[in-house]
Amino acid sequence: QIFSIMSTKFDDSFGFTQKEIDSLLECYGLENKSSDIRHWYDGYKFNDVEIYNPWSVLNYLSEATDKNSIPCKPYWSNTSSNEIVKRLIEESNDRTKNTIEELINGTPVKAQIFEDVTYGTIDINSEYIWSFLLFTGYLKVISYETIGDETYYEMVIPNTEIKSIYKNTIRAWFEKKINADSRKDILEAILNADAEKLEDLLCTWMTDTISCFDEKENFYHGFVAGLVSGFNGYVVVSNRESGNGRFDLVVKQRSKWHYAAILEFKIVDKFNQMLKACDEALQQIEDKDYEASLRDEQYENIAKLGICFCQKRCRVKSGGIDRFEY
Repeated sequence: QIFSIMSTKFDDSFGFTQKEIDSLLECYGLENKSSDIRHWYDGYKFNDVEIYNPWSVLNYLSEATDKNSIPCKPYWSNTSSNEIVKRLIEESNDRTKNTIEELINGTPVKAQIFEDVTYGTIDINSEYIWSFLLFTGYLKVISYETIGDETYYEMVIPNTEIKSIYKNTIRAWFEKKINADSRKDILEAILNADAEKLEDLLCTWMTDTISCFDEKENFYHGFVAGLVSGFNGYVVVSNRESGNGRFDLVVKQRSKWHYAAILEFKIVDKFNQMLKACDEALQQIEDKDYEASLRDEQYENIAKLGICFCQKRCRVKSGGIDRFEY
């Protein structure tokens, strides 16, 4: 007979219990790491038993005994099982991508559980994928509801370690995706301060990208920086002091000084706030004199763009191009 994580028997045998973790930490003199370990490697609950990931805990303890100050990290990402997350990101359709976004942002996925699912038979875009992610440790059950003769389970990402695996896989997928695209039209729109064209291009990319809205500023900043990076002859600079503050992003020619652009970002919660936020971004460029360092470098054409994000929407306003002769 086979006992899975859905069984009540042996539900304390799939990993370390809290009592076992307390004993391990006391043995290694790492009681001060209890909160960090719980945040990163706990979160699994088989019936009423709280379970820690044994692989990750043992790997952490092995390193922490040599250096007490070592931070927690996703040891599970070095195992072969994260191939399923990679497939999920790369092969999923729009519906599945939306579900991944919701999971990362804390919204449960609701699905039936099929205990006979195997790796060779799953379809990334079918309901079986959630069962497989549950049985491989990438989801956990938080509640269930029986409707008629069918039971539906609500599942979430268990802990920080697993969430980081999803996010790192998304970042790698995004980098692979942008490297396969020339993106020259994005660079041209920025340097020409073409707000309408840039808005259209960014919105298209936003629609096709899996987002991590629980880290809004980091996500949007990294999203645009990734799209404008990697062009020969151009450099992207982030969060540098210029004038009376720090600009969000600057794109400029590397060995010539003809063209540069300043991009200032705003993030709002409501769509009707977006255009006003774009104006505020442009005003901030002027008030903080973000052009100062570019003028010192004697750039001849400096484009200014105010960009606002709200969920998967983007609005862009142009502040024109300041032209200088030296």
